[in-house]
Amino acid sequence: MSEWVVERHDCPTMQAARDELTVTLQAAKVDRVVVEAMGGYERRAVCAMQSSGLSVARVNPRQARDFAKAMGAVATTDQVEARSLCAFADVLARHADRTKYITPMVKQARTQLAELMTRRRQLVDMRLNGSSRDDASPTCVSVARRGLTSGLPISPPGTCPSDR
Repeated sequence: MSEWVVERHDCPTMQAARDELTVTLQAAKVDRVVVEAMGGYERRAVCAMQSSGLSVARVNPRQARDFAKAMGAVATTDQVEARSLCAFADVLARHADRTKYITPMVKQARTQLAELMTRRRQLVDMRLNGSSRDDASPTCVSVARRGLTSGLPISPPGTCPSDR
């Protein structure tokens, strides 16, 4: 099994933490990194590691838990979970189709577009949810909400009948 070390580092910002993580992994000459998918929270760390030349495998948390159970370890603490992920990484490294588990590098423009689309969807949802509350809201609240969301289109340009 691979050697692993748990160290705690305090960083003033998330960017500093990502930078320190990649420098530490490169200095340790790590050839593969396995991370659990965490609903997108890991995305920037994965991109930072990939940009520095590290191979990263983003694994489904269910698969990681199933692996830990199969190994007889119920991941109840971060250290137990780290050990089981390390063992999982070793198994993946010896797998015949190792490359299919490596997360492909995503282009920055695609990442930015995805973030913009997510934010747009959130703003549209806010606008739609707010308009359904207008009947029960005091007039001053309704006017303020309409002022905040008046520039937000509900659907993409060219998809509304009024745009044609």
